[in-house]
Formats: sequence, structure tokens, C-alpha cells
Amino acid sequence: MTRNQLTLTVAMFASLGLPALAQVDLSGSWQSKNHEDALERGAGPNPGDFTGIPFNDAGRAKALTYVQSEI
Repeated sequence: MTRNQLTLTVAMFASLGLPALAQVDLSGSWQSKNHEDALERGAGPNPGDFTGIPFNDAGRAKALTYVQSEI
């Protein structure tokens, strides 16, 4: 095999057989994983969970009448 034939063969495989490494498709659906921080970074704590909030009975009654759809 001559040098020209070898060069042509290598060029053919490089251009046809291998995809370009710079052409990576990163499109699609992306979502963050909130394993440990889901309550703090997501929608918040579960409804009715007033742990750590200093409520009296009147404040707790007012909080339980809250409706999210009124916003």
C-alpha cells in the first residue's frame, strides 16, 4: 500500500466513519434533582405542617383556612 493510498484510506474513515466529537446534542428535558432540599426549594412543606412556627390557637385556625387557589 502506498503512502497516498494510506492517506486516502485514513481520510475516508475519518470523514465518513466517525462522528465529529464537537457535535453533541444537549437538547431535551432538563430537571434538577432536589433529593434533600425538596421541601425548601420546591412547593414548601406539607399543608398543615406548622413545625417550628410559634402559633397560638387563633393563628393555627387562620392558617388552616388558607386556600392556595385564592392567589
